[in-house]
Amino acid sequence: MQTLMKLKPGSKLSPETLEKWWEEEYLPKMLETGIVKSARTWKAADPKYEHQDMIIYQLPDVAAIKSRGKELSDILRTSDSFPTDGPVDDFIEFESRIYSLVQNYEVETQSESTFSIDTATGPLLTRNSFSMR
Repeated sequence: MQTLMKLKPGSKLSPETLEKWWEEEYLPKMLETGIVKSARTWKAADPKYEHQDMIIYQLPDVAAIKSRGKELSDILRTSDSFPTDGPVDDFIEFESRIYSLVQNYEVETQSESTFSIDTATGPLLTRNSFSMR
């Protein structure tokens, strides 16, 4: 599952508060469900990209989303650190999509800190990893 997100124009939520909430409150709760096995957060290396943040979640089975998706939607999307009592959706725009792996191509091992689609232009994204241990 992939999520692209950005703060809404004029949002009262700071990028730092959003990142802290996502990494310290929301992602750990997603991992606790067992539906999501790991999550990697990516930050666009190019500040011109519309969506500066991307999260890629590893799901063991797409069927888990269909049968247990309510567990994910029940995770609290508010925080005492937010400027209002509203959910995170009041402050961000996001798109989520679920993909199934078709084929894996590997020529060489990628660095753990960068990912590059076009090696002529350099790294496009940087990331952090989160997983259940």
